[in-house]
Amino acid sequence: MPNTEEAQQWRPNVSQVAQDDSERMNFVRGLMRDGRTAEAQAELTDMLARDPQNTRIMLTLAISHLRSNELEQAAAVLEQLMRVDPKNRMGPLLAASVGLRGGNAEYAETHYQKALQADPTSIPALTGLASLHEQQNHLDQAVEVLSHAISLNPESAAIRRQMARLLAKRDDPGGAAVHLRHALDTHPKDVRTATALARLHFQNDETGAAIKVVEETLVHSPDSRPLLQLLGTLKIATRDYAAAEMALGKVLEAAEPQRGLSNVRIAMARALIPQKKLTEARAMLAQVNRRNLLPVVQRLYGDAFAAESRFEDAENSYRSSMIHMPEGEEAIARVEQAKAVLKSPDGKAVLQIYEAEFANLRESFHAKAQKRREEGVSAEQLKDMAERRQQRRMRRRQMMMEQLRNRGAQGFGRGGFGRQSN
Repeated sequence: MPNTEEAQQWRPNVSQVAQDDSERMNFVRGLMRDGRTAEAQAELTDMLARDPQNTRIMLTLAISHLRSNELEQAAAVLEQLMRVDPKNRMGPLLAASVGLRGGNAEYAETHYQKALQADPTSIPALTGLASLHEQQNHLDQAVEVLSHAISLNPESAAIRRQMARLLAKRDDPGGAAVHLRHALDTHPKDVRTATALARLHFQNDETGAAIKVVEETLVHSPDSRPLLQLLGTLKIATRDYAAAEMALGKVLEAAEPQRGLSNVRIAMARALIPQKKLTEARAMLAQVNRRNLLPVVQRLYGDAFAAESRFEDAENSYRSSMIHMPEGEEAIARVEQAKAVLKSPDGKAVLQIYEAEFANLRESFHAKAQKRREEGVSAEQLKDMAERRQQRRMRRRQMMMEQLRNRGAQGFGRGGFGRQSN
């Protein structure tokens, strides 16, 4: 399970700042909604110079710095805020977020504790502190903090999911399942909880139970893309390829626009190849253009060739797949050694050697991932994660601005695309 579940964490947003009716603050909020952060920060800095005690301006400016991953600037504004208004409850929470994202555990914990001193029942502070303990691999402390959060809000599906993740990391899948089942019974339409519970069952070789969870939740959310995609994966695991094709087909038919579907198309190819629907499978793979998925795509092309007994083409595809994988060159060397000892190599025997090496590579990948989970997240990794988040934000802003230009929009600083010119 991943280290953080972003959607269940408290996320600072300008909408959480007490509303200021001034026209200028509304203008700033519009700039921020449009992704025009630098312009918003210039306005806020000027406003703060005119009114240096205004905590609303400070909070909004700090959030803008956080959104731009400018952690030092955000911390400076927040320190000023907490000096001006020591009882402000959002200041310590935001400061703790700065520490959490910047890998400064001591700074983060200090401000989570300040937030809890101001409000001992603060769920954002408790869940944030638990996430901090989890990052440091202090799982017992994280569980203790979350247990208190659950006692305050026992019906929260988000807190239950966070607890389930911690218990799974402590090798207690049964306890994790109890929390997820409680959350799903309370919120039967909750897709996130259903997928978490189904994945937990699947990881513990309880594929039938996983399918049951997904199918029961689909009754309430029949068009849920995550559920249908997961159902397809589970059906492939049970070799019910026709059912997998049906579930994944619904995802592909409903998706509009046809973007962000690479993993769905790969899963569909996995379902089609065993059914000998090779033309359709290749059509799916041809639409996958993400470079990081190239090893998977080449592996599946190889499977399609193998289904046609085109063993040389299959071997070439398998080699191409391995070349693009970590430790792939070493795997190819082992394949060549194994081929050399075959007395009368035929196509099937050679492909079996490749399949064994793919299994070894997969096992090595999972072993390294488990080791990383046990060691926790280092400060350098946190910094790298923050930089990647910032890169994704910049790409989204560039896309937004390109859309604005393409639509001929006039930005009035009030959100959306503004008005179209006639």
